[in-house]
Amino acid sequence: MALWVVALLSFLSISLGRKATLEISLTKFMVGKVKSKYYAWAGIMQSLQEIKALVESARGKSEENPDSGENRLDQKYYQQLPHFQDVCPEGESCIFANFHIPELGQDGDALIAMKPEETKININGLTKQNMTVMIELLGLLGAEEENAQIISHSLLDWKDVDKVLSHREYGAEDFYYDSLSDPYNNKQTNFDTIYELLLVRGMTQEIFDELKPYVTVYPRQGRLAVNLYFAPEQVLKALALSMSGPITNTDREDAESMVKKVLDHRQSHSDEYQDLNVKIDVADYALNAKEKVLWLSLQRYRSQSVGYMHVYAWGRDKQQDITTLLETVINGADLSLVFWKRY
Repeated sequence: MALWVVALLSFLSISLGRKATLEISLTKFMVGKVKSKYYAWAGIMQSLQEIKALVESARGKSEENPDSGENRLDQKYYQQLPHFQDVCPEGESCIFANFHIPELGQDGDALIAMKPEETKININGLTKQNMTVMIELLGLLGAEEENAQIISHSLLDWKDVDKVLSHREYGAEDFYYDSLSDPYNNKQTNFDTIYELLLVRGMTQEIFDELKPYVTVYPRQGRLAVNLYFAPEQVLKALALSMSGPITNTDREDAESMVKKVLDHRQSHSDEYQDLNVKIDVADYALNAKEKVLWLSLQRYRSQSVGYMHVYAWGRDKQQDITTLLETVINGADLSLVFWKRY
C-alpha cells in the first residue's frame, strides 16, 4: 500500500510539474508578446517625430533632417522577419525606404521602416487614360496579359459610380459579382485599403502578394502622382513602358534603358537620396534623346510631396525572442494614423 501511495503521489507530482511548466512557458510567451507589441508601438511613436521633422523640413521650417542612417539594417536578422518583403522586395534597391533601430533598453528593440506612399501607384488615381500603367505593372510581376487586362478594367469598374462596363470582355460590374457562389456587391467608390483588390475580378492571393509593395490608396482623391526620385524599379518601369510607343516615338528598350540609368544614378549617388527633398537635374542621368523624351513625358505623373508615410515597426522582446509587427499609414499633414494593422 505504501508503495502504491508513493507511486500515485509521484505520478501526481510529475503531472502537476508538467502542467506548471507549460503554464509558466505560456505566461512567458504572453508577457513577451505584450512587451514586443509595446516595443513596436514605441517605434511608431518614434516614427511620428521623424515624419513631423520631414514635413517641417519640406515646408522650410526646419533645416534638420531626421538621422535614419544609424543602425540602418541588420541584413541577417531582419530580412527574415514577416512582411519585410513588403518594404523591400527581393531584388529591389531599398534607397526609397529608411531603416533604423531605436534604443529601447536591454530587453528589447524595434526596427522602424518608413516608406513614402508616393513611391507607389495610387489605384484611386487610375483612369481609362492611364490604366496601362497597371497593366504593365501586373505584367512585370508575372501576371498573364489577359489576366492583367481583367484586373485593370475590373479595378476601374470597382471604383467608378456607374454600372457600365469599362470593357465588354474584361470589365466586371454587379452582374459578375452577383453570379459568384458567394456573391457580394460592387463597391462603386474609391478604394479604402489595398486589400479590397482581393475582391476584384481576376485578382488572386499570389498576384496580390506580388503587387502589394507597389500600390497604395493614398490620397483617396486626386490624380496619379508618383515621386520619381524614390519610386522602386518596377514602378518606374511600369510608368516608362506605359509611355513608350508611337506617341513618344520610343520603344520598350528605350524605357528599360532609361530606368536603368536612373537606378544607376541612385546607386552611385546614394547620399543625395537620403534627403526626401532631393532634386536631380535631368542632365545628371546622361539620357539619350529618346530616353529624355520618356523622362520628360513621365513628369505628368510627378509628385515631390511626401503626404503619407507607410511605417512598419517590428518590436522584439530579446528575452523570449518574440517579434510583433505593427503596420501603419500616417498622414503627414496632421500625423494621424489612417491605417492600422497588427501581425
